[in-house]
Amino acid sequence: MVREQRPAPPGGPPPQGAAAGSNGSRRRPIDPGVNPRRTEPIHSLLVADEALERLDAFVLELGERIDLIQEAEHGGQLEEAAKRAAELAHDAQALGLPPLVEAAERVVASCRRGAAAEAHADIVELTDVVTRVRLGHRGSIY
Repeated sequence: MVREQRPAPPGGPPPQGAAAGSNGSRRRPIDPGVNPRRTEPIHSLLVADEALERLDAFVLELGERIDLIQEAEHGGQLEEAAKRAAELAHDAQALGLPPLVEAAERVVASCRRGAAAEAHADIVELTDVVTRVRLGHRGSIY
């Protein structure tokens, strides 16, 4: 007796006989212990008054700097995006922002490898980290 194969309901397992991942969702399972997109503010580790003045100027420039990285990537200029991300990582290191350093260094690495799709994903993540830095700094002012 031959059983008729019916499509699985959305989000359900693939129909019997269907290869896993064929014509289905390409979502990766999320480890319950991992937060895929963190949203909490990031604060600088610096406390000296003169460093805080530099931090103020740095945070004000972050929007423009991430825009320039995004524009370079969008224009296919991965080496330019890598250069700008490396400068950002260097400055973030000097200002006590390790999460920003790490995110910018990932952009540098993927851009220098010429991995356009990976570079794009890393720049999206860097943009999220920049947002968190700006929120953390704004929150520390008020």
